[in-house]
Amino acid sequence: MSKEKYLVAIDLDGTLLRDDKTISSTTKNYLRKFENEGNIVVITSGRAPRSVISYQNFLGIEGPYSCYNGTYAYINDVLPLIEHKLNKDILKNIYKKVINNEVNSVMSEDLKTIFYDKDNESLKNFFDRKDMKVIQGDIDKILDSDPYIFIMDINEPYEINKNKLIELFKSIPDYEIRFWNDVQFAEIYKKGVNKASTLRKIVEFCNVNEENVLVFGDETNDEDLLKSFKHSFLMCNGNPLIKNHAKYVTKKDNNNDGVIFSIQEFISKRK
Repeated sequence: MSKEKYLVAIDLDGTLLRDDKTISSTTKNYLRKFENEGNIVVITSGRAPRSVISYQNFLGIEGPYSCYNGTYAYINDVLPLIEHKLNKDILKNIYKKVINNEVNSVMSEDLKTIFYDKDNESLKNFFDRKDMKVIQGDIDKILDSDPYIFIMDINEPYEINKNKLIELFKSIPDYEIRFWNDVQFAEIYKKGVNKASTLRKIVEFCNVNEENVLVFGDETNDEDLLKSFKHSFLMCNGNPLIKNHAKYVTKKDNNNDGVIFSIQEFISKRK
């Protein structure tokens, strides 16, 4: 392996994780060895920190991580956290406008508490609830802290309501909305805050040459990540709608160690 220091940023679902949410021993052993040789492995995910940390512990790696699609990131015990909390009052006002109209139900969370308004199996199972306080009720009444993520389950007809939400957000400064393909979810986020913007800060803190940064993703929330870095890889099982934003497409999918196969191939060509 080259003695140059590499930083590899890897999404979890559909990328590092197999379809059954596990990681192969081959990938586990490679990434642990990769980090032990002085390289940096960054997990960058829409998941919560508790979920990301559990996979880090399984892999036996200690690198930085980025959660909630870039709104929260940890680098090390010396450097400050990267945080972009959402304003609870803005979210409450949005909630009152859309609930029972364009939106059926909502889930939000900070590091200690999950807030949700209605029983919704899709949202209920979205994040691991272990060790979390869970509060149910109207979001405009129960949301008592600035959260990191705010997810809405869109009512049918989806396309019509998506367009209504897009129009609404044209009038809300500093906030945007993204939609998750193949499911009826929408996520509110701050303008300019995404996986790519947070990873750039991590790369700077870690003092890694951008020529040695590799990023991997598979879905629309990885679009900015793939567009922003020179050596970007879309998983071959990934969303074809974002294919043009990636420099490469992996030769193997998430069920067949596609990430580490691409890392090995990339570095071997540089020797």
